[in-house]
Amino acid sequence: MDLRIIFLASYEMILSVVFGLLTIFLVNKMFNWTLLKSDSENSLAKGNISMGIFAGTLVVCNLMLVQPSILPSINTLQTMLTGRASMDLSLILISFGFFLFFYLVTTVLSICVLFAATWLYLKATVNIDEIKEIKKNNMAVSIMLSLVILGMTLFIQPSVSRFIASFVRYDLSLVKNSDELRQGEVAPPMEKINPE
Repeated sequence: MDLRIIFLASYEMILSVVFGLLTIFLVNKMFNWTLLKSDSENSLAKGNISMGIFAGTLVVCNLMLVQPSILPSINTLQTMLTGRASMDLSLILISFGFFLFFYLVTTVLSICVLFAATWLYLKATVNIDEIKEIKKNNMAVSIMLSLVILGMTLFIQPSVSRFIASFVRYDLSLVKNSDELRQGEVAPPMEKINPE
């Protein structure tokens, strides 16, 4: 049993739960304030299924786009721990700082991209006011708009993942006692960081 792997998995799980809930809260508030211009919770309490489908899709799509911010943080911590005998609180704090940066970038990016995609779709369909129809519980409009948002999310999710992963350098030398290799020496091999 490797305690480091257990710690890293637990750390990843805690980040996922805490910041997943934070993302749900932020997405609900942001889209209620900007796109819906109303409180979706009141519509849900009144049994508006269309609002439930649309609001739920916005939350799921944002979670899908923000989720890639977690793994680079874990990989950063794992890279920093390579070659060390013990874990250090300062390394965990540095890794958490990386995560906060990754999280903020992906959250802002996902909200902006989904808002822009939804807004453009709403402007392109001039014959229907989708938001008004969703508030009136028009399920056909809600499903169509939700699928447009889901499709856009699936389309851009790989590029968001690569963008966030590009902030982490995995090729740093692991030589302990020397900043530079002497001529003719070879750096020790790096351990595989991402076991996918």
